[in-house]
Amino acid sequence: MDPVHEPCPRCGDQPAVTNGPTYWTAYCEKSHFPGRVSATPMRTRSAALQAWDDGVKSNLIR
Repeated sequence: MDPVHEPCPRCGDQPAVTNGPTYWTAYCEKSHFPGRVSATPMRTRSAALQAWDDGVKSNLIR
């Protein structure tokens, strides 16, 4: 079970994680205007969630 991560700054939901061919991205599943709330794509799942937490804590993800 995943630990609790920082909630989405717009709606308070926990982040979801998706992976492409080479990168993982943490994002909010709800659609927010004007665009999706997401963190920087990273090479590993844990790094993507860490980027999400760091971004929310430092107000880089809004």
